[in-house]
Amino acid sequence: MMANSSQPNSTPGNMPVPRLDDEIDLSDLGAALVRRWRWVVGFSFTGLLLGCVMAFQKQPQVRLEMIIDVSQGPQQLQHFLPGQSGAVSTGLAVVYQSRYSTQTVILLLDQALTASFANGVERRGVIIGQPTNKNLRAGNLVSLSVDVQQDQVAHYRSLFAQIKRNLFADSSKGLMQGDRPAKQDFVHILPPEMRSSDLQRFCILGGLVGLVVGMGAALLADRLANRAFAVSEILLRLGYPLRAKLPPLPWEANSIQAEFEQLAAGLDVNFHWYVLSIAESHALVRPLVTALQCHRPELQVDEAGPLLAQPMRIPQAGLPRAFLLVVECGFNSPQALSEAGRVLDQMPHLEAVGLVLVGQPMPAELRS
Repeated sequence: MMANSSQPNSTPGNMPVPRLDDEIDLSDLGAALVRRWRWVVGFSFTGLLLGCVMAFQKQPQVRLEMIIDVSQGPQQLQHFLPGQSGAVSTGLAVVYQSRYSTQTVILLLDQALTASFANGVERRGVIIGQPTNKNLRAGNLVSLSVDVQQDQVAHYRSLFAQIKRNLFADSSKGLMQGDRPAKQDFVHILPPEMRSSDLQRFCILGGLVGLVVGMGAALLADRLANRAFAVSEILLRLGYPLRAKLPPLPWEANSIQAEFEQLAAGLDVNFHWYVLSIAESHALVRPLVTALQCHRPELQVDEAGPLLAQPMRIPQAGLPRAFLLVVECGFNSPQALSEAGRVLDQMPHLEAVGLVLVGQPMPAELRS
């Protein structure tokens, strides 16, 4: 009877099966994205293209801006008697003080906008704050700006002109003799500024959305493919030690002679070894039999049919039987791997089973 395969094998050439880990293996996710790279590239390019189309279809915006210079507003005359703060020792002092503050102007603008817009959505499009031009930013400047389409420019310019007249009219109210009225530079409407359609922003956003969708579609397609690609999943479902890792066919001359020699040296000559695959015949089975016979003629090695394709017809007489199971990442389904493990566990007169992994790098935990 075959020994319990769940125990790690300490014989040279046998590699232990890694333990099951509940954490997500990022290397497996990365490998899945590499396998389905066409999905990722395709969706990313599609998203980039759609972003560019949306950017070109969107009408260019026009920025309208009005600058209010608080320091140029109306100023009130202030008198100070001798001995008061700001007075000079010779007699009465005269000081001009600004009638408006920055907060007062912001409040007046907000009231004007509330009265001009019945629709709250349109009102939220107008921004009160610092000037958009960095060279104009200062503590005594307040900006009223909005980005509109070309057909709305006339309407908003008329609105800005009305707000300007209202500010000047309000600044003239309550002026006393000696007070200074607002200067012409108190309110200044800047010329309309054409703005781009944000082509770069739309393209980047479309590309990022396409990349995320493409990665999700790639992972979903890889999951629905019903193939076991991860080395850890293959070894865990079969539950047998890994004997060797070989590159996929076709092989270059003398490129894997060392791997064949190491594999042949680790096989027990007291067993009759059969090389086979799981659900369907693998192209590596026959070349592997030939290579093992050439490197170690005294070894009994034969080819057998797929494990799950037909009943095993292997003679019971002679040397004890042992299997070399050829497994390639992405060649079998997880169900086939699990079924193969159950069949091997129940097979009588089977002394040893080893796995030969084809076509994928060996996991880091198995390289030592």
